[in-house]
Amino acid sequence: MTLETSRLILRPFRNEDIDPLAELMANPDFMRFSLGVFSREQTASFLEKLID
Repeated sequence: MTLETSRLILRPFRNEDIDPLAELMANPDFMRFSLGVFSREQTASFLEKLID
């Protein structure tokens, strides 16, 4: 399901989201209050779990 407004689109994660997600999850400022920074491999595993 996708929800869309004039300023926002919410949709399920897809495999092609790996690049922007890996960039965010490798950023210490972005991940400061979360699980800590992730490598690309960790992000890919995380994304796979979200999709399944």
